[in-house]
Amino acid sequence: MHYLYPEEGTIFWMDNMVIPKHAENKDAAYAFINFLMKPENQAVLVEEIGYAVPNLRSLQHLPESLRNSEVIFPPIEVKQKGQFLSDIGDAVSIYNQYWLELKK
Repeated sequence: MHYLYPEEGTIFWMDNMVIPKHAENKDAAYAFINFLMKPENQAVLVEEIGYAVPNLRSLQHLPESLRNSEVIFPPIEVKQKGQFLSDIGDAVSIYNQYWLELKK
């Protein structure tokens, strides 16, 4: 399988870590986020789930094949054409349908 980005552009997304306003143990939540933000731990996340990470210092902890992966770390030309989607409303069911078909 070969991964391609459409010439017209692609859709980007990001996962976020948040602490709810009324969290019972905010100190533990901050400690967990700080743990995940360490470069060596972010490198493990790249290896395990194949997502890019925000801490560029994590790259030094990755094998060259992952560090240079254009699937995980798209080139600047791809990023410039990409966009983030906001709420897509009812169309989410169409996205889910095609995602499930792709996974088969």
